[in-house]
Amino acid sequence: MTLATMPPTTAPGHLLTEAIDGLLASPSVELAPVHALERLGTVLTESERLAVVALDGVHDMEERQLYALDGHGGTAGWLRARRNGGDPTMRAFARRLAERPHVRDAITSGVLSTDLAEKVCAALSSVPAAAPQDTFEGVVVDGAQQVLTEMFGGSANQNHVAELARRCTTAVEATHLDVDARLEPVFVFLAQTVPPAVLKRTLRDLTEALVPAASDDELDERYDAEYFDLQQVLDGRWHVDGYLDPETGTALNAELDRRMATDADDPLCLESPGKRRAQALGSLARDGRGFEGSGNDRPAADITIVATERTMADAPGALAPRMSDGTRMRLETIHRLGCVGRIAAVILDAAGKPIGASGTHRNATRRERRALEAQWGGCAVDGCNQPFSRTRPHHVVPWWLSKITRLKDLIPACEHHHHDIHEGGRTLRLRDGRYINPTGWADGPAS
Repeated sequence: MTLATMPPTTAPGHLLTEAIDGLLASPSVELAPVHALERLGTVLTESERLAVVALDGVHDMEERQLYALDGHGGTAGWLRARRNGGDPTMRAFARRLAERPHVRDAITSGVLSTDLAEKVCAALSSVPAAAPQDTFEGVVVDGAQQVLTEMFGGSANQNHVAELARRCTTAVEATHLDVDARLEPVFVFLAQTVPPAVLKRTLRDLTEALVPAASDDELDERYDAEYFDLQQVLDGRWHVDGYLDPETGTALNAELDRRMATDADDPLCLESPGKRRAQALGSLARDGRGFEGSGNDRPAADITIVATERTMADAPGALAPRMSDGTRMRLETIHRLGCVGRIAAVILDAAGKPIGASGTHRNATRRERRALEAQWGGCAVDGCNQPFSRTRPHHVVPWWLSKITRLKDLIPACEHHHHDIHEGGRTLRLRDGRYINPTGWADGPAS
């Protein structure tokens, strides 16, 4: 019997309505506990499957312009007019889901919620049309494996590890498919296994590793857009506004938290967190008086960076390094921070276990800074007139390679030229005629 010949009372919509009416007429509290719990599980699962039916309908309405039957000019208008709901954002999700058979099957089989499925579809929509095979393999095999091991501290369920490996192998071998289609089964499995709170970040890290240059450009924009504005208002107070780059903001936040910690332990402290943070900032500013140079004479706040061996080796498809709060960073930025910041870099092996953590002995000593000031007077880059007080000691031979700090391999560099060396990858001429580049001493200007 086709839908057109079915009696109105037995049409699918009416059957669904009758089933829901029956559930409402039999409240959960009237059922035995075991039956109430069983019914709740079924309702939750079927509501996700029903959501797929709704999304299919939205996609069909848009494709066949069914909204015109109700006198509407588009899908969004029809959805907004629904008295009992209808989220206009369903259109984008409905379009994406229609192109994602693995995602759709995961929802209808009850292993994936629509909320997580939407995150998977959104991540796949940002996947590049093409990627080098070695980069794709690095992202899928090593990157996905890294994600799983990190989430569970190197002790992931072995069945999950085996299933992920199987899907990754299939994705690598399916060279006849588009990149997003190859990634879809892998992303679906990760959505089922990693904690929901970090799924969006996890999928973003994997997709961005496919085009690291584009990701680096985005990160550079964060530095280019930073500013800090401090203006005195009419009543004598000061108004603060601005954006800081990721590591500056992290370092400042850590230092303010450190200064606030003592007050927080005082049972008589009744100040609000905002007030105590303002007082901590004032303490930080006042402590800066009387310190010459870059402020390296006083302890700095810690920044923790997590990376893998593949990341530090700049291997194809390696995931970007990140700070402990999940903020991504460029590898070159870590190299720059290795010269100046008090950072702890945790390096993870393929199983997600730490293989070593750097200390803070990379920082130049007070005697070495005084010697640099006497030798150079200011920034060592030819043509730069920044004073020594605005410079940081730069390891010409990267600390990450040498693991030692030697005066003969240190030069003072202002923030601008320090950024040029690391993130900019430039070769710079020093005032004594020598040249340096991101990997060390150079024979001459870049060709």
